[in-house]
Amino acid sequence: MRQFYMLICVFFASILVFSCIEIEDYPDIPDISFKEVLVKDSLDKLDNRTIINRIRFHLIDGDGDVGYTQKDTLGAFHRDSPFYYNLFVDLYKKKKNKYLRVELDSISAYRIPKIKQQKKRALKAEIQIDYFHDFASLKFDTVRYELYMYDRALNQSNIIVTPDIPLLCGDTLIKN
Repeated sequence: MRQFYMLICVFFASILVFSCIEIEDYPDIPDISFKEVLVKDSLDKLDNRTIINRIRFHLIDGDGDVGYTQKDTLGAFHRDSPFYYNLFVDLYKKKKNKYLRVELDSISAYRIPKIKQQKKRALKAEIQIDYFHDFASLKFDTVRYELYMYDRALNQSNIIVTPDIPLLCGDTLIKN
């Protein structure tokens, strides 16, 4: 009989403990926040000096519907659609304490791959992209980036802005 009472006490104690665990609820719209940028001197395949900006940011999405598969090329995700890419990066150069958007020849957009999960639930992730600058073509020494993304339901995230990033000072880590 004593074991029975002990079992009941353990049962109710576990209910109390688990009822205190708060389940976090996040909105279905992706929320991103800047983590850091690593500026790294490097060489390309032809031994030309290159600067790599490794940008890391946090992502939270309430329903976890982030990323595309390779087959996502129809409907809203077809190649000519504005949603073919789901991460967009705008580059700004600093000139006389003002920021001017740099028009690039190539698209500054990425397709983040689908993140597989067991169940449809909130997703917390860290995303990293590498952004390359040809050292010879640089006509400025400080930049910043603006980034935003879309989830599969085409919800646009907030826009994040990196701190100023000096390009000509060797390997540097810039944190939030």
